[in-house]
Amino acid sequence: MAAWLRGAPDPDAEQRAADRAAVLNDPRFGATAAARDANLSRAKAVTIGFTSICLPLAYWAAMFPQPYWVGAAAAVLAPLAGLTVIRLFNGLVLWMGTSKVQPQVGLVSMSPLLGIAIGAMTKNRLYDPFTLGIAAGLLGVIVGTVIYTTRLDTSLRQSYAIIGGLSTAAAIFGFGSLLDQTFDEAPSKTYVVQVLDKHETHGRAAADYLDLAGWPGRPTGDFAVDDDMYQTPVGSYVCAHDHRGAFALAWFEISACPAAALPSPAQASTSHDDFTDRLARYYPERAQRMEVEGSAEVECQVSDSLALGQCRPLTETPAGYGFGEAAVRMLQSGHLKLSPKPGEKTFRTRIRFRLKD
Repeated sequence: MAAWLRGAPDPDAEQRAADRAAVLNDPRFGATAAARDANLSRAKAVTIGFTSICLPLAYWAAMFPQPYWVGAAAAVLAPLAGLTVIRLFNGLVLWMGTSKVQPQVGLVSMSPLLGIAIGAMTKNRLYDPFTLGIAAGLLGVIVGTVIYTTRLDTSLRQSYAIIGGLSTAAAIFGFGSLLDQTFDEAPSKTYVVQVLDKHETHGRAAADYLDLAGWPGRPTGDFAVDDDMYQTPVGSYVCAHDHRGAFALAWFEISACPAAALPSPAQASTSHDDFTDRLARYYPERAQRMEVEGSAEVECQVSDSLALGQCRPLTETPAGYGFGEAAVRMLQSGHLKLSPKPGEKTFRTRIRFRLKD
């Protein structure tokens, strides 16, 4: 069997050999076969260098694009640089193709654009990202369909269509939300909100979250913040700024409050202690006895007067300790003041139960 396998044809190796022979016999790539071979080696070296520049740029654009104009410039210049490389080597370097020996720069050239788009998607603070997402998706489908109906080689059309469609959708969503915030010059509404808790996640990427008390139109919940904001002590306050958006895509941001906007130390202490005392009244007896902390997500119906009613628990963590029922009792008692957005029929929030120190 092993001898038979060794003697079996290798389609990949055969294709590679055929592609190499085609390059070495193409007069566009050099005067002699030796010159073409040398040009092919140089093209591969340049492509590796180009890749080593673009991929870190893509990572930076996705994670830390400050200042934004540098990331945007990299996203625009990288494809132009890729086309320049193709031009310099007279087509020996491909944008995309089926050749197994000619280097390709298409995906690498688009990586900074995708990086800044993905970064904008993951960090966007839009109140309603679905509207922009649907529009971006539809335009991506249109672009992909147009590419697929062109006269490109059949083996390339599907790849070009998929990559073009996804790139278009990501770019429109990412840059759309970015430009909506960058060119928003309307005055914002600022709310002083309390930090109820905070936690970190450690997976493939670490993230910091503050659990904020919420403000009109925004329920209590976790908000991703940077390292500096994460240092805000539990029980203190941050400022939430509501913006209308340059393209009417409302968004918000979280920042440190100026000293004049903060409650006095006595007020802050009283407010935090009062919130903790309110939680203690409804803390599940079994969980308190076993010193278990938890949380629950609750959904309520919203009346025309924005009052909450008919609440029901959706999830509780950990299960079996009564955090869901306790959160429902607390909301329906009116001891936790939350502000549904006008026009909402249902309202969801998550309540954390923490043992008093």
